Amino acid sequence: MYRVLFYSFNSNNLKAESKTSLAPITWFDGFYSKNEIPYPILFNKQPLVKTDSGESILKKGQRYIELDLNVLMRIESSKHGSSLILENTTFWTTEKTIDLFEKELCDNMFFRVNDKTLINLHHLESFITCDAIVTLSNKEAIPVDAKIKEKLFKFLEGRQIL
Repeated sequence: MYRVLFYSFNSNNLKAESKTSLAPITWFDGFYSKNEIPYPILFNKQPLVKTDSGESILKKGQRYIELDLNVLMRIESSKHGSSLILENTTFWTTEKTIDLFEKELCDNMFFRVNDKTLINLHHLESFITCDAIVTLSNKEAIPVDAKIKEKLFKFLEGRQIL
């Protein structure tokens, strides 16, 4: 199991601060879908890192992985937590619920399209309103709940996402 921290490395605040001084947008403890992890495993040398709310994220000596939030395409709810699907079709599984991810990511262009799916709008390729389906950049088609369809349409209206 690894602690995974998501940062928004493309944000404007990187000009003023180094990425190590930024608070992560979200984090979780999880398992990777394949045996070999293609991301550098870092070692925390500082006593601990805290969120804005003061919650401890890393202890001294703890191993962790940093990922850019933009590689996260979608989050799927599962029986025992969530699966986080990345651009390269690999995924992480965690006990953290999709509801918690939704609260943490709603300000970062993530949108809950149905009871089981939270999508990264940076990967939205199309939204077919008559069929209530969104297509992501990897060509996955995801159904949108009827009660969410109008809310998503209004949210996207007049915005340039990609």
